[in-house]
Amino acid sequence: MSRRRRRPRPRGPSHVYRRGDSPGSLNAPPDAHPTQIKIIDYDGERLEEHVVEKFDELQRWVESDSVSWIDVVGLADAEEIGELGELLGLSRLVLEDVLHVGQRPKAETQEGQAFVVLRLVRQGEGMEMEQVSLAFGPRFVVTFQEQPGDCFDPVRDRLREGRKRIRSLGCDYLAYALIDALIDAYFPVAEAYRERLEELEDAVMDGTAGEVTERVHALRRDLRALRRILVPTGEAVHRLLDPELDLVAEATRPYLADCYDHARRLLDTIEAASELGKDLFDIYQANLSNRMNEIMKVLTVFAAIFIPLTFVAGFYGMNFDREASPWNMPELGWVYGYPAALGLMLAMAVGLFVYFVRKGWIGGSGRRH
Repeated sequence: MSRRRRRPRPRGPSHVYRRGDSPGSLNAPPDAHPTQIKIIDYDGERLEEHVVEKFDELQRWVESDSVSWIDVVGLADAEEIGELGELLGLSRLVLEDVLHVGQRPKAETQEGQAFVVLRLVRQGEGMEMEQVSLAFGPRFVVTFQEQPGDCFDPVRDRLREGRKRIRSLGCDYLAYALIDALIDAYFPVAEAYRERLEELEDAVMDGTAGEVTERVHALRRDLRALRRILVPTGEAVHRLLDPELDLVAEATRPYLADCYDHARRLLDTIEAASELGKDLFDIYQANLSNRMNEIMKVLTVFAAIFIPLTFVAGFYGMNFDREASPWNMPELGWVYGYPAALGLMLAMAVGLFVYFVRKGWIGGSGRRH
């Protein structure tokens, strides 16, 4: 017997804590992508982009009065990430969370800086999740990504085009724009799951869905994984809206509140899709039960028709000696005995069939009682 091919599960954390590690230990994840650092430095009048070849180049950008977006792609070089953390004033515990990529989405603030852990979702053969860490202070924003390929190109384009708002507001607005891009990347994924469930719903109603149980279970499993990410994501964004925090300017707060609203809307969409999956499974089970009932009804009708015929055949199959008594099966000696028995059975079968049709038990027509 061939084994059923299992659908890939959502890819989770690729790194676990090493037993015995002390707090603040910096260990690169296994099979991590090589580290590359890019920087976009800008103000209202100018913008410069560079790939950092030498680590010493970073210091002059970070110490300038302009906004510096440092984008770290790949976590293989834990030593270089540690040096970057020292340059930016990030604590070792924050850097540990950056490298231990199984973190739950969260937001923390300390010493005039904010640190946010979020997840980037990719939709391929299965759903893949990548941790994206972000930290920002008065003059810098730094992002840490596990591998190349992100959802930040719209933000880069806005910076290159010289959009007034993003170029004139500070690091907090850039951090908001990056967080908003990460959250907005969930919308096409959620929409794709909703469309797949609706297509599956149509197939179920048409009776062409095939193996529904496994497909619905796989979709609901992915939706549960999305929900587990979106709930703490909303909490992290809401944490940045704390009025006691002075890291986010008043001009940026309405945009961050809108970002929080996006997270809530996404969560509602995911929960609605998950509920649709549950209803779809119930509909499929109900249809399956109805089809089974129809089959059992047909079989019962046939059994009901053949029971009296079996009685007649059994009755005339009894071995009584006709010579011992004239009352022992007199029909066996009648010239029309055999045709009469067949006619009786045919009449009984036709009569029962007509009766079942009139009652609506066959074909669905007629009076029902």
